[in-house]
Amino acid sequence: MWIRKHHRVLMTILIVGIIVSVPASLFFGSASVTFSEVVSVFKSLFSAGEEIDPSLKTIVWGLRVPRVLLAIACGCGLSVCGVTMQAVTRNVMAEPYTLGVASGASAMAALFITRLEGVINLPFGVQLFAFIGAVASMAIVYSFSSIKSYASNFKLILTGIVIGMVCTAIRELLIATTNNPNKVNAVVLWEIGAFGAARWNNIAFPIICAVGGTIFLFFISEKLNLISVGEETATSLGVSIKTLQRVVLVVTSLLTGAMVASSGIISFVGLIIPHIIRRMSGADNTKVLPLSALCGGFLMIWTDVISRVVIAPEELGVSILTSLVGGPLLLILMRKERA
Repeated sequence: MWIRKHHRVLMTILIVGIIVSVPASLFFGSASVTFSEVVSVFKSLFSAGEEIDPSLKTIVWGLRVPRVLLAIACGCGLSVCGVTMQAVTRNVMAEPYTLGVASGASAMAALFITRLEGVINLPFGVQLFAFIGAVASMAIVYSFSSIKSYASNFKLILTGIVIGMVCTAIRELLIATTNNPNKVNAVVLWEIGAFGAARWNNIAFPIICAVGGTIFLFFISEKLNLISVGEETATSLGVSIKTLQRVVLVVTSLLTGAMVASSGIISFVGLIIPHIIRRMSGADNTKVLPLSALCGGFLMIWTDVISRVVIAPEELGVSILTSLVGGPLLLILMRKERA
């Protein structure tokens, strides 16, 4: 394919697309905002004498800009985690949630919402508990699936499924034994994924994690190519499978946990984006990783826009949209590969 030889062209297109999409996405939402109003908001940020409606500034700068930045971070972070998990497990159906990260985060978020919220005063309590749950589930999966400090791919995936089912059962138990319907609704809304809670005071952590994690994984992408070929080949070329697997699983789990904690569970992004990019650019992870990061960020911007306007003034869960589109698209790709 032409793109495989000119992947930098696709990378440039995606970068330009993101740059254009960020200001364009600010116009959409339950409140109508014109181009001149958006421009006036940004002028007021750099001009002390510029008078502007405070509510307009809150909508554009206080609400929409942070959620766009969070959408880019989550799309980028989940996509590169999907690429990495598929490479390290040598399983094209692996995704960021393979190690039970999403289920662990969901169980701990449900614990805080249904039992602790309002009882203890903890800033960003849901996000903190979700992040702890994500990391804890990864640690449990790895400890149960490791053999002599190395986790086989089969046991890793199987243990992830088991731990995920246990965490799901815990979450359902917490919901079933909760008498407050508002808290049940809060758990459900958190699980379907959204960027509406993004504010300037809570997006720094996921953005830093997305940028730092993507850069780190890109620098080890050549080693991921070797491990994708086979363990014997990687070992013969001096790559320590044990060390690489540990590092990759820790980084991807921390990154996935940060994304899930900040936005809830967003399905199919980390699974479908790597498949699309590989069909366009080939299997070289040095190309797939940055392209997946850019593609994930770009698509999340407009997925968030659609979620804002499709049932306005209410918002539709981002994960609903990604599942409705990603599921059929993955089936189509699988059918083409079989053909």
